[in-house]
Amino acid sequence: MAAYIFVVHGMNKGKQNEALHHFLEQLISRNIHDYYIAFLECKNQSLEQVLDDRIQQGVRNFNIIPLLLLPAKHYLENIPMILKLYENKYPHIKYKIAEPLGTHKLMTTLVKKNILVKFKSHLKIQHIILMAHGSERYHHPNIALWQLTQDCDVFGTPISMMTLYGDYNYRFNLQHYLKTNTDILIVPVFFYDGFLVNKAKHDIAQMNDDCNIHYASAINFDPLLSTIITERIKQLEVFENVSNST
Repeated sequence: MAAYIFVVHGMNKGKQNEALHHFLEQLISRNIHDYYIAFLECKNQSLEQVLDDRIQQGVRNFNIIPLLLLPAKHYLENIPMILKLYENKYPHIKYKIAEPLGTHKLMTTLVKKNILVKFKSHLKIQHIILMAHGSERYHHPNIALWQLTQDCDVFGTPISMMTLYGDYNYRFNLQHYLKTNTDILIVPVFFYDGFLVNKAKHDIAQMNDDCNIHYASAINFDPLLSTIITERIKQLEVFENVSNST
């Protein structure tokens, strides 16, 4: 039987990993009982440590569920590199990697719900901006964010995308919207309203003079994520069944 390893970014400092672990247990335990959580940024519960423990206990098959929103460096490079090293070291193991959570169709439902909450209380919003992490090396997260932005274009209000890093960096692109609108809604496409979101809010406040800026909530481990995670697990199981039957 395959071991399920849920991989989340995490942080090396502070108590954020404890909070993440608590949230994840609430989300995951409803649907699966035999699972392990690994952090990309953690000295005590890294993906390598989790793999070592499971391999020593005789596990040979791994289903890797990256709890990442968009396909960027961690999904495209870091996780595959670690798994490839272990595959070379232990030729008998096998693994499959699920798709990121943010490209699931239900993520559109979740983001639109967060937008609608703000629209009900702020009727004068003139422009919506979806803001995600972005990447300076990969175009994949921009493509995924662009698709999410298009799918959320249902409010009859102009909508754009920006990122913290890369070609769509808000530091270079937001000023135009601040000058041409009186009310803007910024929608953080992040798991939670943590350090990066709060830093961006602080920077934007320094950039802004007259525009009313409203913020939707980040994903904040919405219960709908549990459904998305379950779907990603099912996709891997279907893939395994098809592979075993051919």
